[in-house]
Amino acid sequence: MRYEYRVIAAPKAAPKAKGVKGVDERFALAMAEAINNEAAAGWEYVRAESLPCATSGGFLSRKKREETMQHMLIFRRQIGHGAREDYLAESPPPEAMAQELRPVETGPADPVDSAAEPRLGPARRDADSNVRPIPGPQR
Repeated sequence: MRYEYRVIAAPKAAPKAKGVKGVDERFALAMAEAINNEAAAGWEYVRAESLPCATSGGFLSRKKREETMQHMLIFRRQIGHGAREDYLAESPPPEAMAQELRPVETGPADPVDSAAEPRLGPARRDADSNVRPIPGPQR
């Protein structure tokens, strides 16, 4: 089985919610909402990780390079038995698709007048036309 992974930042704050008391319960609610949002899009929660991340103060800052810990939530979903196969299972069979692509018959075709066909090659100049050549550089 193959998987694709998605990593998002874990919630940093515990927002207030009606009926939820204490920082620990509010943070648990924020985590549950983040996990449920990803699950609704087909992602399975795998684990939380804390990883080091080097940061700097910017170009003009005199601040030294620091290392902070970033808290991440990791999700996965299966490749090969997911969206692509679901799409293929819902698509019509190839015979039906080929039927849609066949040209529509409009009835008997008019005979083609060979004199009316456009000619390829240099344009022909008629004696009574007002076509004049564009002046160009003289050689």
